Amino acid sequence: MPPPSALGYVIAGAKVPTETGFKVPLSKLGDPVFQDPIVNVTFEVFILADHLLRVKLYDASESRFEVPIVLNLPSSSASSPLYELKLTSEVPGDVFDTSLGGLILEDQFLSVTTLLPSKNVYGMGENTHPSFRTQMDGTVWSLFARDQWPEVDISPTDYQFLDYPSLTYRTIGGILDFFFVLGPEPETVTSQYTALIGRPVMPPYWALGFQLSRLYFMYGYEDLQHMKDAMNRTLQLDIPIDVQYADIDHMDRQKDFTLDEEKFGGLGAYAEELHASGHRFIIILDPAINLSESEYPTHARALAADAYIKWPEGTDQATLDYNNGGGSSMMLAYVWPENRTAFPNWHKQATQEWWTKEIRLFHQKIPFDGLWIV
Repeated sequence: MPPPSALGYVIAGAKVPTETGFKVPLSKLGDPVFQDPIVNVTFEVFILADHLLRVKLYDASESRFEVPIVLNLPSSSASSPLYELKLTSEVPGDVFDTSLGGLILEDQFLSVTTLLPSKNVYGMGENTHPSFRTQMDGTVWSLFARDQWPEVDISPTDYQFLDYPSLTYRTIGGILDFFFVLGPEPETVTSQYTALIGRPVMPPYWALGFQLSRLYFMYGYEDLQHMKDAMNRTLQLDIPIDVQYADIDHMDRQKDFTLDEEKFGGLGAYAEELHASGHRFIIILDPAINLSESEYPTHARALAADAYIKWPEGTDQATLDYNNGGGSSMMLAYVWPENRTAFPNWHKQATQEWWTKEIRLFHQKIPFDGLWIV
């Protein structure tokens, strides 16, 4: 690995003003770390508000994937910003100082390291940390939601704190796109951040109560009576309980929007009983739809709505044969149902309408109060 001084990028042209900031062209410094370096990079700054700064680093020659998220960007520009931006190699103690580790931008590996002004770092989410203040011990924390035990780190993004103190951020695709939210108070940072990404939904009061769920494949309910017994024991022992859950064991062979009539045939009536006693009822949904059932209305309606994720046009036949058996352009895999499953394409309006309709139809059969979507 070359030393940090031999990594990174240098300014390769004049600063170009934009409507909300400026752009600066960068070019690769030194030899590539891997085999596909991004040689020409645009460093773009967006001065969005007094408290909000955005910085992007992206390929100047060709477009790359960017997360298609809608943000609530300020309508007015900064008048008295709480920050000052300089491009320089000698300003110790800055908020973002990349002199420690260099900037690496490759086709499938992007990494940036910054020195930190102090070790007082809080609020790094997506993981369970041993302390409220982030520990600078070199642990690599993954940012990738997956419904599996963490035996192998296959995350496309991670971050790491070292005792310098420093922060390293790595990912395997896309671009680097950072927002700096200045606050300055912690509660103000939270308010400004949620103003940008959207305020969280206010949950119903009952959703903050005590809830009972049993893991399907290890400790799940054998049948409806088993579920009732667990609820009754909880009540008899005066243990607070507000919500009962049904995991996928209530389904017909783990198929969404179905019911195992033999084992859970009275589930709808039981949900009404729970309501009468002041309790709520939640069911699970796994958005992976079994394709092998000819008499599966949910799947038939999904096909009619063209609701599934598909392989890109032009995908070679060998790939389709290997992954799909050659019979479909849908992207298939195995999850909870017995056979291959397809996955909803949530970016399509038709998919959202199909999914909403399925929820409403099933609610007529099982009057649930909430959904546990995995």
